[in-house]
Amino acid sequence: MASLNTLLDSVVSEEVECAICLNKLDTPRILACLHSFCEKCLEKCVRNRKDDSSQSGNSTLKCALCKEYTALPDTGVRGLRLDFRATRLVETLLEQETRERKLASSAHRCEACGCTDSGETASTEKSPFTYCRECCQVLCERCSSAHAGLRMTQTHTVANISDLLNGKVTIQSKDHSMLCPKHADEKLKIFCVTCLEPVCHDCTLIDHNREQGHQLQFLKDFVPTIREELISRQEEVSEKSEEFSEFLNLVDELETHIMDKTKTTSKSIQNAIVEYSSRVEEVHFQMEKVACDYLGEKSKQLNQLRKKTQHIKSLAEKSLLLTNQIMENEQDLVGLASMYKSLREAMDRAIAEKPDEQKLKNIRKSIDRLHYHVTPLEAKVGKVAVGCSCRERSTSSVACKNGPKDVQFTRDGRISAIVQAECIGGRPETVHVKTGTETLYKLETRDSGKRYEGYYSSTRNAYAATVRGVYEAKEVKSPAVFAAIKQTSTSFPNCTSFSWTRWLPTLQYDSIRCFTSLSDHRFVIATTDAKLYILGDALGELSHGLPGKRSISGLATDNEDNIYITDRDNRKIYILRSDGNLKNTLTFDDISPTCVAVPHMGPEIIAVTHEPATVSILDHHGNVLCSIHNEEWKKVVIGFDADRLLYILWSDRNNKKTLQRYTFQGMQVDTLFEKESHSYNDLVLAVSPVGACAAAVVTTTGVDGKVVTVAPREKPLPETLP
Repeated sequence: MASLNTLLDSVVSEEVECAICLNKLDTPRILACLHSFCEKCLEKCVRNRKDDSSQSGNSTLKCALCKEYTALPDTGVRGLRLDFRATRLVETLLEQETRERKLASSAHRCEACGCTDSGETASTEKSPFTYCRECCQVLCERCSSAHAGLRMTQTHTVANISDLLNGKVTIQSKDHSMLCPKHADEKLKIFCVTCLEPVCHDCTLIDHNREQGHQLQFLKDFVPTIREELISRQEEVSEKSEEFSEFLNLVDELETHIMDKTKTTSKSIQNAIVEYSSRVEEVHFQMEKVACDYLGEKSKQLNQLRKKTQHIKSLAEKSLLLTNQIMENEQDLVGLASMYKSLREAMDRAIAEKPDEQKLKNIRKSIDRLHYHVTPLEAKVGKVAVGCSCRERSTSSVACKNGPKDVQFTRDGRISAIVQAECIGGRPETVHVKTGTETLYKLETRDSGKRYEGYYSSTRNAYAATVRGVYEAKEVKSPAVFAAIKQTSTSFPNCTSFSWTRWLPTLQYDSIRCFTSLSDHRFVIATTDAKLYILGDALGELSHGLPGKRSISGLATDNEDNIYITDRDNRKIYILRSDGNLKNTLTFDDISPTCVAVPHMGPEIIAVTHEPATVSILDHHGNVLCSIHNEEWKKVVIGFDADRLLYILWSDRNNKKTLQRYTFQGMQVDTLFEKESHSYNDLVLAVSPVGACAAAVVTTTGVDGKVVTVAPREKPLPETLP
């Protein structure tokens, strides 16, 4: 078994030096983390702490090495357990240093009588000087003989200095018997099983009395029990140490991912804002700083997680190391007994701890949710955000007989809806309309050649007409019910009432497929027979620029009022100017575009949906930049907001609806609502292209259909761990 000298050879500075004062440990007290410090240093820390006390209370003490908190007993620092092992190491080290110093500096001078031998060196075999281990003195030949003859010193270990210096003889360090710190000259020979600490005979009469319920055993008799318990924990602690090592490897991998993410995000932000010249340069570094600070914060959180895990791993390893060292030294019973409770507690803590996989998962999720976007708005060039929450969600009812079939945001933030509305008709195939407002009235006189002004008669519960005003007659196929565009009178976020109506007496409701809006508040309407109409002061056809053989499955407009038309059957996208002239045609080999969306504020990209339930981002030459697909998607519609975020409304096989946002690079940003059941089975989505970010979704059709408006709000970047 290892002796105290062998153990001393493996001692490192941190085991005999106080990390606070950097001197040898003086009356060392051991903390819960198994780190020891001078008693006076700990008391000074308790007196001087201000910031820590506000965080962890006055009953705790933070370790100067690992920053872990240890609960202080009622008696304060002096109530902490004494580190007898460290005390033994310090005493032995001091003894060794004293011996080496005296052998080197006083080898020719007797410390008892003062005589010297200047003619001989200490390294020769003829040196008359000896060294006493117990007295720590150099003695001449005469004093050495007298020393050996005295009764109280005749058992001391004495060796010739020349033999010591030449290595022929070695002196083992004194096997100090530890004395009780409370009762001088009393050795620690008894172990209190109740308090788990070695005590002296006097302690058993005062603080550890059997009559007070304390169980006592002789120290040498209880040591086998200590060894057995520590050995039983060693294997489990070793397994925990390996588990923490594997977890730290995952932490390192995630840190590498964070570093890569920091680089790629920084580079992407730089590439995205080059086009915005000097004004964008001013916010470039701000955006990069927010992103890097956020990733830096996550890296900091990851580092905290690493430190925590490393600390538990270190605690496990340190407890294993100390256990092995103590177990090897059968002679140091007091050291073993004094460390027993602390080692047992440390081992139990290591066994109880588990790698915080949920926290690692949360950090990874936070990193993956980071996105950026840049918008060329006067007051807001760009920003970095992580996720969002719904700022506002409201439901509006559209007074109609059927619908809405489609909804759109106009450029001034109002919501428009295609519905089937009931109107008042005159003779069959004829209605009379007030010019400008498109309000319909019933004709009560047979003189249809005159112009009429209508009013509502409560006595006859019908609309009447007089010859005052400006009216015109229009031929319709169904004078009682026909298509209309209903619109909110106010802009978002106050667009809750669909009070404005624009009638479409020459279009069948069932024949309308979809519509979109232009910057001058005109509407472009597509029908099921692939015709295109533009609605301004009057309804006119806009199909002359399109090829004869075509289909129309989706419409969108950009900030220049170019009209994007998807032709699913022919795998084409037509780009028309607002005057109806064809600007460009994109043809695809493997994509049949259905729904189309275009951001109003650059870059020049196009998003389309196609089978199988996929969203592809294209450049203006039709090249696929990236694709987004989810196996859960069965139906998909899309739209871009003012921040160039792509809104994707999709339904699953159970027709549950989900609305999510993505960057145009294909990265998911957040979910606005998830797995909702709507009475309307189809998907209808409108996204505000300018101004505040908002989306409108049709949830109910039929009589008084329902439109839900969702306004996302970006979450603030968290300052602490989630």
